[in-house]
Order: sequence, then C-alpha cells, then structure tokens
Amino acid sequence: MGYRRRWRSRRRTVNGDGGNGGAGGAGGWLMGTGGAGGFSGAGDGGSGGAGGAGGLLGGGGAGGAGGFSNGGTGGVGGTGGAGGVLSGVVGAGGGHGGTGGYGAFDGGAGGVGGHAGLLGGPGGAGGDGGDTFGGGAGGAGGAGGDGGWAFGSGGTGGTGGYGGAGGAGGSGGDAGLLFSNGGAGGTGGFGDTGGEGGAGGGAGWLGNGGAGGTGGAANIGSGGDGGGGDTGGTLLGNDGAGGAGGYGPTDGGAGGTCGNAVVVGNGGNGGIGGTGPTTGTNGAGGIGGLLLGLDGYNATTSTSPIHVAQQQALVAINSPIQDLTGRPLIGNGTPAPAGSGADGTPGGWLLGDGGAGGAAVAGSDGAGGSGGAAGLWGTGGTGGAAARSPPVMAEPAAGYSETAAPAAPTPSTELRAATAGTRATAGCSGPAGTAAPAGQAWAIPGSGGRRERRGRRAVVRAGRRRWRPRWRRRTRRKSFHTCRCRWRGDWRRRRGRRIARWGRRSRWHRWIWCFRRHIHRRDGRGRRECRILVR
Repeated sequence: MGYRRRWRSRRRTVNGDGGNGGAGGAGGWLMGTGGAGGFSGAGDGGSGGAGGAGGLLGGGGAGGAGGFSNGGTGGVGGTGGAGGVLSGVVGAGGGHGGTGGYGAFDGGAGGVGGHAGLLGGPGGAGGDGGDTFGGGAGGAGGAGGDGGWAFGSGGTGGTGGYGGAGGAGGSGGDAGLLFSNGGAGGTGGFGDTGGEGGAGGGAGWLGNGGAGGTGGAANIGSGGDGGGGDTGGTLLGNDGAGGAGGYGPTDGGAGGTCGNAVVVGNGGNGGIGGTGPTTGTNGAGGIGGLLLGLDGYNATTSTSPIHVAQQQALVAINSPIQDLTGRPLIGNGTPAPAGSGADGTPGGWLLGDGGAGGAAVAGSDGAGGSGGAAGLWGTGGTGGAAARSPPVMAEPAAGYSETAAPAAPTPSTELRAATAGTRATAGCSGPAGTAAPAGQAWAIPGSGGRRERRGRRAVVRAGRRRWRPRWRRRTRRKSFHTCRCRWRGDWRRRRGRRIARWGRRSRWHRWIWCFRRHIHRRDGRGRRECRILVR
C-alpha cells in the first residue's frame, strides 16, 4: 500500500483547473523570465507567470503564456516584469506580456506589458489574446506598458484572438513626459464578427499621441471598429490618428475618432471606414492646437472665429510649398480611401503626421497601401490592411477539352455467387476477370491450413503437430513468461539465500530449483526457460 500511495501522489489530475505558472526570478544586470501557465484538461487554463523585475540596468522579463484548456477558458497571459531604475540608459524597458492560452470555449486574455524604469525606457508590448475554435469569443489583447517617467514611449497593445467574436485589441501604453510618443493600439481579432481595435496611448508634455488600432476583419458579420487616437503632448505634440475599420461581408467597421491638440500640434486624422457591401463611416478628426496646428482629416467645423482665421492663414502658407515640393509645411498627410490600396500622403515638413495607407480591395489578393512619411515632428502613417482572394478553379490547358467528372459507382445490393475458392461480400462487386481459379485457397488468419505461430518455435505446420517430449509440451503450454519468481540468472543466490543445485548436470544443461518450485534451465547458448515441476 505504501508503494501504491506514493505512486498516486505523483499523478497529475486533468479534471480540475490548471495551475498557475511560477513567477520569473529578479534579474541582476539582465532579466528574469516568467514561467509558462499550467496545462488543464477539463477546467480553465492556468495563468502565466509574471516576468521578473530587472536589476539596475536590466529590463523586465517577459510574462509566461497562459495555459491551454480543453474544456473551459484559456489562461490569462502573465504580466511583463518592470524595468530597472536605469534601464533606459542601455535601451531596456518593461517586459512583454504573455500570450493568452487557447480555450475550448473562450480564449484567454493577453498579459499586460511591464512598465519601464524611473529614468527612461520603453514600455513592454501587451500579449496577444488566445484563440478559440469552439464558437466563443477570442481573448482580448493585453494593454501596453507605460514608458519611463522621464523618457520612454508606451508599449503597443496586443492583438485580439480569433473566435466566434474576435477579441478586442489592447490599448497602447502612455508615454513619458519628454520627447516620447504614446503606444499604438492593438489590432482587433478576426472572427465571425471582427474585434474592435485598441485605443492609442497618451503623451506627456512633449510627444505625439498613439494611433488607434485597426478593426478586425469579419468572416460572416460586421467588421470591427477602429480604435480611437489619443491626445498629443500638453505643450507640443500631434494627436494620434484613429484606426481604420475592418472588412465585413455585411458592412465594414467604423473608423476611429481622435481628440484635439492642446497648445501646439495638429489634430489627428479620423479613421477610414472598413470595406464591404456597405462601407463603414469615417471617424471624426481632431482640432488643431490653440496656438499653432492644422485640423485633422474629417475634423468637425469649429465655431470659433479665431480658430477659423488661423486655419485659413495656414492654408495660405501651405499652398506654395505644397505646389513646389508636394508636401505642406504644417499639417497631416491625407489617408488613402478605403479599398484603394493606395499609399498615404506624407505629412508637413515642419509639423505633421503621415496619412494612413488604404486597405486593399476585398477579394483582390493584394497588399495594402503604405503609410505616409512624417515631418520633422510627427508620426508615420499606419499601413493599410491586405486582402485575400478566394481560391479559383484553374482553366483547362490549351488542347484539352473540359470533360465532366465520372459519376460515382453505384454499389450493388444483391449478393453475387462466389466462385470456387473465393468469398463474396454483400454490397461489393469486383471487376470482371478477377475471380480466383478453382482449387486456390485464400490464406485467411485463424481459418486453419498453413500458418506459423509466433513464439520461440513453430508448433503447427501444414496442419500437423510435431511430437515433443512430455516436459517440452508442458513447457510450451506454460511458457517461461508465466514464471513470477523473478529469477535473474544467479545460480547460487536468490534474495540473499543460498539455493542448492538440483538435478543432473551435463555439458549442455544445468538446472536449479527456485522457491516457487519452478525448474529453470539454461543451456550452453545462454537461453533460459522455466517449467513447473511435475510431481
């Protein structure tokens, strides 16, 4: 019982929830890595372990992946570890969040990215959401980590997972105070209905706001809506552009909206609606800064006469420079129309973000357009989403005619008479000329005739039994595999007790007698066999 009890304590259960992964150890000058989530057979997947915190100059460790679940919800990805206090000096930052686990019902959410250190460094990217094929919702992408307090860009949000309803993209992380940009939102997940894109991260005093994530494409219903762009820096910075809507077979997703600039900066461009039978609506653009800045694409009309006069003056300044160089001095580039696959126009030379590229035409198997280049102070445009065409049947080659596929053979329901030496099967008929000649026998296992038995020797051959001595026949019935005495070939000792030799000894054989009253024989060629002692 003691051995059985110890064996049971080592077994793994597959009926409960999976265990959580262990946290990564704190790094010295490098980083720790989070442990992976536990496996689950019928319950929910375990959460991934958190990444270890970095040392003085080290970055944070990545979070562990969420556990797999065969009968529930996937595990949540682990949180990325925080970066060291001076990690920004060497370019290190927060650790990336772990990927959400696969779930039979719902996918697990991605882990949150780790925050950067005090002085600087980028925030960790959020983990991607887990997938599911059971009709549930895909896991949401994890949020990006915040950048360093002084310097550092925010982390990018994770992509939503695949599912019946695509998972939402994670939001981007916030940037540091000086010369840092907010993180971009994650892309929505693909599914029967597309997931919503994540919102962009905010900026500090000097920096640009993060752009919203693109909405996820749909397989049956509506495409996902684009995420909203966040506000730029308090003193200087452009607003983030709204994300484009996703493609949908019924209707495209709506483009994301964005906020208004504060003091100096351009308003963000509104997101372009997704393609589909009904194109999605474009998102509203942002208003330019109070002192300097041009309104974004599709911005609402301001009621302030001062702001209207400011916009007219900037248009007059930009016109000759636009005609001469093809780019304005101040202002954002124009995003490409939906379904065009064209490139976005570049932003202003001095202040401006690039326009977003257009998504490819649905079913064209083409690539999306490239985003426009930014100016001296700005952020480049987001590239357009690619499209994939359905498979098309190949045309027949020249010189060959199209022929219809042969009809499937109809199985015969009548039982055909079998010829001599053959066996007929109901519902099957062989081709003509395949009947076996009379007198030919089929080698059917278990039906008698010539066969060979697996083992140490062939016993039945051509239906005749070979004569053997009585003890050999006894050995054949009780093979040496049935002996449970655990004899190990030691002719003198058995479990510490001396065994006397018994029987005759010859040149080829020697015999012993074990405690279970079995006789072991070993010949000169090293073969062993055991037979029960017959009294």
